[in-house]
Amino acid sequence: MLAKVVRWGLLIVVYTVGVVSTAQGQASAIHDNNVVSQRQIQARKYLQQANKLVEAQHYAEAVPVYQKALTLEPNLASAQNNLGHAYTQLARFQEAVSCLERAVDLEPTNPVFRHNLGNTYLQFQSLDKAIEQLTKAIELRHDFPQAYNDLGNAYLEQLQYERAIGLFQRVIALRPDFSTAYNNLGTAYYELNRFGDARVEFNKGLAISANSFELRFNLGAAEFSLNRFKKAVESFKAALRLRPDDPRTHYNLGIAFLGLKDRDASLQQYSLLKNSNSELATKLYEAIYARHLVIVGPRR
Repeated sequence: MLAKVVRWGLLIVVYTVGVVSTAQGQASAIHDNNVVSQRQIQARKYLQQANKLVEAQHYAEAVPVYQKALTLEPNLASAQNNLGHAYTQLARFQEAVSCLERAVDLEPTNPVFRHNLGNTYLQFQSLDKAIEQLTKAIELRHDFPQAYNDLGNAYLEQLQYERAIGLFQRVIALRPDFSTAYNNLGTAYYELNRFGDARVEFNKGLAISANSFELRFNLGAAEFSLNRFKKAVESFKAALRLRPDDPRTHYNLGIAFLGLKDRDASLQQYSLLKNSNSELATKLYEAIYARHLVIVGPRR
């Protein structure tokens, strides 16, 4: 019996916005002309301090330091970009967009700034704006796997699966070791009901990142959709070893057990779900007694 797949709880897998430091040769770096004002020198000192805080993932602490740099030098594009990155990590998307738009205004031909703005639009679900910025980033830099990946995710969100597939394939051509691209490509195939192709890509990703929860979960969904219930059980169990309390995986495992006609094992998953997710517990209970096999998947 083929399972109906419910599109629910998809995770967008995106690249973290890159921090641009003065040491990376950005246009905003201190010019070697001995005419740099004391304000500019101090601004760059603040920039370096804030960058170190970001590298240590102390985003909230980095914000006021970036702001000090920008008070001294408002047109310091890398500080605008990096402050936007910090805001993004703090889920302060409106403020992030404002900073990143300013960085792009200051350096419109910088592909990294274009990508970071598009990345943030994507997280903010402004898909048309994300596509515009990510496309421009690729036009400025053709070998930019992060931009191709995020553009593929934007089209995936718009249900334009064929376009997304081509972009994820481009990512893999540029970065064959990037397991997330295989996960995203597999997800696009899955949404087109190309479950065999999806399974192949999820397995390729796992060959690179064996401890990826998303890949283990999604492989289980693909195996289930191919009526390979024993393999689905193995994949969902592997996912639970990585996230033992994930309710969706317990639910899918319970459904996979039903595919094997193991009602007792499915009831065990129901018992585990009762205290953690009553909605999924009810769905699994109904499936156990109605034999209506509906799984959750895939995830990004």
